[in-house]
Amino acid sequence: MEMITSSFMPKFSLLLFIFCSQFFLISFVESGNLNRASFIHSFGPPFLGRIRNYDLGENALILSDSVSLTSDIKSQRGSLWGKRRNLFKYWEAEIHFKITGKARMGAEGFAFWYTKERLQTGPVFGNKNKFDGLGVFFDTFDNNGNKDNPFIQVMIGNGKIEYNHFNDGSTTSLGQCPAPIRNTKKPVKVKLIYLDDELTILTDFIDSGVFKNCLVLNNVDLPLLNFFGFSAETGLLTDSHEIIRFNLKDLTKDTISPQTQKNQNQNQNQNQNQNQNQNQNQNQNQNQNQNQNQKDDKIKVPIDLKKNEQGEKINEKQNEKKDINKIDELKKVLTQKQIDDMLEHLIDQNKLIEKYVIDINDMKNIHQKDPDMNKVEILVKDLQEKMTQNKNEIDSIRFDVLNLRDKLVNQVLKKNKEISQQLKDYSDSFDRLRNDIRSILKSQQNVHTKLESDSEYIHDEFKKKSSMKFWIFFGFCQLLFVLFVIYWLRSQKQRTKLL
Repeated sequence: MEMITSSFMPKFSLLLFIFCSQFFLISFVESGNLNRASFIHSFGPPFLGRIRNYDLGENALILSDSVSLTSDIKSQRGSLWGKRRNLFKYWEAEIHFKITGKARMGAEGFAFWYTKERLQTGPVFGNKNKFDGLGVFFDTFDNNGNKDNPFIQVMIGNGKIEYNHFNDGSTTSLGQCPAPIRNTKKPVKVKLIYLDDELTILTDFIDSGVFKNCLVLNNVDLPLLNFFGFSAETGLLTDSHEIIRFNLKDLTKDTISPQTQKNQNQNQNQNQNQNQNQNQNQNQNQNQNQNQNQKDDKIKVPIDLKKNEQGEKINEKQNEKKDINKIDELKKVLTQKQIDDMLEHLIDQNKLIEKYVIDINDMKNIHQKDPDMNKVEILVKDLQEKMTQNKNEIDSIRFDVLNLRDKLVNQVLKKNKEISQQLKDYSDSFDRLRNDIRSILKSQQNVHTKLESDSEYIHDEFKKKSSMKFWIFFGFCQLLFVLFVIYWLRSQKQRTKLL
């Protein structure tokens, strides 16, 4: 029996914890405090190897105090995307980041996303082109030659509009402002406030705690259930893009429409009237109970049961009205398919809670029947202490492993920097050698051209001189022939005289 109860008690405590947590979450949701989910999207240092509810993409790395989207290396892409969809109609996002690099000009930059799709690698700051949603670009490289970088730019895509990388998105930009965000002494802070269909961007470049206005966009329609994310890219120039902190705050509860406010006031008045009627009924029931207790104590239990049943029915009606009002509010901002999905999820949660309640009731009955449960509780406490000790040891080992991982990552990054520097030196020497070869080839070409021109000149001169010699020789031959003819004629005359 002790073995059965010792193996059964941890399950009982686990189910009890799950039931209490589910009950707390349901009551927290019904209270209307939508800030319950802001921690799902927010993160900040220190980082212990991973970020809950976020996924890494491509070359992104998690360091001890930041998330490195890209290192100071050529041709890198990295991203960080949330796993959960946004449930806030209006929100405020605060981003802390650093962009550092050794070169005079910046690399491509990074982007903050609020889109329907996630983890889609592409050419727009490491994300896909023709995206559907909001893109805020922190552009540090001047592609169009306007000499206005770095700046912060806003674009909203519908899945068809294409971002033009060569003109820095000027044709699709909704607005931009200059922003000295590269190689700052302290992390840069940027706030994005989406409230009443208006998007405001505030900046703090020197960590002064004072945010200044960057730009304001009106008539901005950002849907629910999109994903938050970051991405960055480097090309031939390199920069390190690091996200240090991201905080998300819900602003929906501060923006209630007049009609909604009127409906809430009416519901509050109805609830107050119902509470007054309930208090009157309770007073009447108490008076009846006191009179009946004087007559007969046996009637007390049925009256109490009726009173509790009446109170429960009234509370159920009030909760139903609250739920109906909440559903009406959600219908204004959600589609029918999204509402059906949420209702199915709630039905599944209710079934799971009912199952936990049945199991817990069974366990309570066993606990009441078994007199040896105190020993089991002692054993459970001992096991919990041992589990806590083991957890602490595992956490310490994990911390050591993460430190070792950070060291290895730093060594790899250092080695990569050294290799990149060597490659850069080799490329510089190769460029110098190529320039020398080009100069030698150019000089050879010049010599060849000069030789050709000289040979042509010599050939022309030779032609001129050879033709002159020919005519001189021809004239000399003609002179000899004339002299020979004269000599022959004279000899003929002399012969004729002698004869």
